[in-house]
Amino acid sequence: MGNYQTHTLSPVHAFEERGKCLNFQKRLNTIDEYKQYVHKKASGSGSLLELNIPETISLYESMDVSFNSLTELPYELPFRLPHLSHLDLSYNGLTSLPESIGLFIHLETLIIRHNFLQKIPASVAQLHKLSKVDLSHNHLIHVPKKFGDLKYLCKLNVSYNKLRELPLSLATCPSLTLLLATENLLETPPQSLCDKGSKPLLDYIKQKYRAIKEDSIPFEADRRFQRQRWNQLRTNVPNPHSPQMKYIQMQTHTTNVPSRLKTPLLLPNGSTKLDLQNVSDRISGMIYGAAIGDAIGLATRWMSPDECKFYYEKKDLIYSSILQDQHRVHWKPGDWTSNFDNMILVLDSLITWAGVVDELDFAKRLKHWSKHGFPDLGDTTGIITSFTMKKVLQQKVFERSPHTAAAAVLTLNSHNACENGDCGQQEFELNNSFVSPLDEIIDTDNAAVVRASILGVPHFYDLSEVASNAVRICWASHAHPECVSACIAITVLIALILQGHHDLNCPEAVDAMLNTAAHHAGPHLKTDEQKKEIKSILKINSLASLNVREKGRMCHTYKPLGSAVLALKTDKGYKEFISDLILEGGDSSSNACVAGALLGCRLGYQHLPTDWLNGLLSAQGDWLNVKVNSLLDMLGLP
Repeated sequence: MGNYQTHTLSPVHAFEERGKCLNFQKRLNTIDEYKQYVHKKASGSGSLLELNIPETISLYESMDVSFNSLTELPYELPFRLPHLSHLDLSYNGLTSLPESIGLFIHLETLIIRHNFLQKIPASVAQLHKLSKVDLSHNHLIHVPKKFGDLKYLCKLNVSYNKLRELPLSLATCPSLTLLLATENLLETPPQSLCDKGSKPLLDYIKQKYRAIKEDSIPFEADRRFQRQRWNQLRTNVPNPHSPQMKYIQMQTHTTNVPSRLKTPLLLPNGSTKLDLQNVSDRISGMIYGAAIGDAIGLATRWMSPDECKFYYEKKDLIYSSILQDQHRVHWKPGDWTSNFDNMILVLDSLITWAGVVDELDFAKRLKHWSKHGFPDLGDTTGIITSFTMKKVLQQKVFERSPHTAAAAVLTLNSHNACENGDCGQQEFELNNSFVSPLDEIIDTDNAAVVRASILGVPHFYDLSEVASNAVRICWASHAHPECVSACIAITVLIALILQGHHDLNCPEAVDAMLNTAAHHAGPHLKTDEQKKEIKSILKINSLASLNVREKGRMCHTYKPLGSAVLALKTDKGYKEFISDLILEGGDSSSNACVAGALLGCRLGYQHLPTDWLNGLLSAQGDWLNVKVNSLLDMLGLP
């Protein structure tokens, strides 16, 4: 045994770890050594018997432990290395995997060939970023049926095992293009067919799956958001020594370690009067409500009410009917615009930093998005509709100090505008069709408020924290007090809905919510006139009084806020209200994005229109599903 060793990592500065590989692979010098590992006859000289990873946060994204002598993995490994996207455990002596492997939420490649695995834990199917899985040369007798939930799975190798059946659910993997299952004991599909290659095997599975679906008895589908739990175990596990309890303890005592672990934001007792399923439904409803509101709102953006009526019928408002012109051509039908893109940037930052709101991280993401968009969705650049945001992004200090950049732009614009005799608006030459063809607001445009709704979720039980987070992210591009107050009002309203203390069908209770929003937003306004105006907006009662096409203020930050207030007060369903809103024209996608978030949060995901949800571009929908599930996991919600 003296030739074996246990490898313990030395502490490394966190930022030096990002993107690097933990390489514990034993170097083989001859082909004979390789053959020994293949036939499990290795001498073990210099091999690892176990892994000891220190209890400090690690940003390593890849780990190779191949050609060693591991017989088990420590259950806490996902907590030590939460960012792994590539894990190679091949050529070891593993007989099983811990259930906690399902907590590697960023894992894309999993290689475990040439081990002694007899089964795969069901939690592996929760790794929804997995695109490549190699389980060949083991002792597997079955593959989890839940593998069909892996929407990004492209390649799966289960050859050289003892499988007798492959799950037909693999037919539901939209990205699966390569399936290898040679040298098994398969009866369904027949082994002879599997040995012919991937294409006939996939064709057979898909055909069998369709036949079963056609023969099945139709039933009423559950309209709940399709929840997929990843980085959590059940919270009702009674065993105090279980991985779940260890995980909770690590969250509770993170202040005792050098670097805080990025852990889910479990809700404290008494944070809401709603049951947790309802909270989950409202959060997913808020996010998807914003997405579909933005996507359908594009149909009438910059149009007059008469143009809206000319091109659209209220009952036929669908993505495929959206008029294609010099503005709308930049987005495919069923795609959301830069409004929701910006909300996603905030969401991504929250997910990456476990709910911590960091304006510097957001600024870096905003800058990168402005140049490249979301490459995962086929973007090549981000489309910016705000003159204020364009100016702020041009500031040299933006990524280092976005608040400084936003304040500088505000001061510069105010000085220039007053010199021109107009302290509220400036004239700009339009170089593209992304912005309003009629006018453009400076400093008080709606580019900050459209992304604010998501900030009402983290710490929704603490309104002061919610308001503070709204200020920090608003100031990353917009420093004007009216923009700040609008963002605070939106986030506070979202938080109040999630707290569940108010009867949303009672006008007096809704008025109390709006008064609370005004209480938190008011102190950030500097003049009595400004305070009077926001109170007026929070008391608005009709679309006519909102006047979404008000001359010189069509893109003002209070237009989406007023739309959200009406959404909170309406007795209409989501589709009817949003349709009425966007058929008023103006900056309809921005107004519907924010109003859709409030109404989606109020009604819940189950009450969003099916055709608008299903009509989103499939790539965008799958991409967003991953992010929503990640957020719900962080909050410990079902």
